[in-house]
Amino acid sequence: MLKAETWQVTTGPAQAGWASEWTEGTFYIGVMAAYNTTQNSKYLTDATTWAAKNKYTSTETDANGWCADQVYADLYLLNPTANATDITAGQALVNSAMGAAPPTVAPATFASYWGWADALFMGPGLVARLGAAAGTTAGAKYFTWLDSSWAVVQSHLYDPKNKLFWRDSSFVNTDTYWSRGNGWVMAGTVRVLEYLPTTDASYTTYTTLLQNMAGAVAAVQGSDGLWRSNLLDATQYPNPETSGTGLMTFAIAWGINHGILDSATYKPVVTKAWQGLVSYVNADGMLEYVQPTGSQPGPATATDIVGTGEQESDYGTGAFLLAGSEVAKLQ
Repeated sequence: MLKAETWQVTTGPAQAGWASEWTEGTFYIGVMAAYNTTQNSKYLTDATTWAAKNKYTSTETDANGWCADQVYADLYLLNPTANATDITAGQALVNSAMGAAPPTVAPATFASYWGWADALFMGPGLVARLGAAAGTTAGAKYFTWLDSSWAVVQSHLYDPKNKLFWRDSSFVNTDTYWSRGNGWVMAGTVRVLEYLPTTDASYTTYTTLLQNMAGAVAAVQGSDGLWRSNLLDATQYPNPETSGTGLMTFAIAWGINHGILDSATYKPVVTKAWQGLVSYVNADGMLEYVQPTGSQPGPATATDIVGTGEQESDYGTGAFLLAGSEVAKLQ
């Protein structure tokens, strides 16, 4: 984990202008998870340096813009007194969204909130953290809005038959289930459960969703431990894919560690997935086979090159660190 994190920090974002966007936000979410598990000060120093350079703000305006704010909220929660201003920008974003009615029925309406599978990782984790930061009474409004908004998105994009999510409205009622898209949802579910009160009216909705999705993806895991980009058609893109694998491994391991998923059933799944992921961290520390940015299943190679010649792996490395942060806790 440290080798991969060091490589990514040294390399920097795939595109310099994306320093505060969701790609780097996902990476530093993983860095903070690694710190919370290991207490290695390098992780905290790297995350704090990045956050301060960004002035605790994001340059994105849709749900993706909430991703980086999750890191700032994680830093805040470590020391609310010393880091009091870390969540100011995130609070402004969420409070503005909460001022409008939650999304209702039409995909065109809820798309401005969290109308694609990825957004269930980008946004809800921030709302949950702000709810925790506000305290039991004041925080209730955050969780109420979170629950109602999540429910609308799930009602449109979740396929109860296959227990998987379609990436967005353009895939509904098709047989295309994107690995990373479902990884985003599973990891996003965990990012909510980390702070959602167990007394919340929707608590079992989230835990049941995690259980159902874990069962669905476990059934299609590759023999090498990794999942393919198209979950139900491994032959379409037979190459391994590490970003979706990392996110799903994180979610399943977290579920085991918190008694939501049966250890005897799912620990072999996680162990095989982690061994597969580690095998694709090369000698320099770069995580290979990260599918480039996109919105549907696609190919990945060991050396996908974009932008200035850097490998587009920051969000993949973040997923890898999230996975490792929970695998390290398995008993």
